Amino acid sequence: MSLLTGFRTTTVMATLALVGSTARPAKVSAQQYLDPHAAHEAQEEQDRVAKAARDAEKDQQRAIVKAAHEAQEERDRAAKMARDAEEDRQRAIVKAAHEAQEERDRAAKMARDAEEDRQRAIVKAAHEAQEERDRAAKAALDAEQDQQRAMNHAAHEAAEHGR
Repeated sequence: MSLLTGFRTTTVMATLALVGSTARPAKVSAQQYLDPHAAHEAQEEQDRVAKAARDAEKDQQRAIVKAAHEAQEERDRAAKMARDAEEDRQRAIVKAAHEAQEERDRAAKMARDAEEDRQRAIVKAAHEAQEERDRAAKAALDAEQDQQRAMNHAAHEAAEHGR
């Protein structure tokens, strides 16, 4: 607003200076009324002054319209920059949320994989322990059978020597 006021004041002062420099002091005298040439000159001078005032007013109006247009363009640019900044901010938020979700997904998968590995290790250890128990039981059975055979063999030998 102060830009327009300052511009308007400058324009009016320039107009007055222009009018003052082109206008001749109006000397109303009986001679002008009697001299058609002087009356014509005075009329032309008044027409020039009036035209200069109209031109100055048009220039001022054009300047006001131009300044208003430029101010509107500046507001539009500022609004667009604000919208663009907000869109950038929203994109950054969405991207950060997406990356955080991906990180949570990776951590959850690592936890699942670790649990699956732990379960496989437990199953494998239990299987190996069962196999070891089975081998020990078979070895004990084999030893018992060997002992029984040895006793039977010894009894058979004793019976044959005792005859």
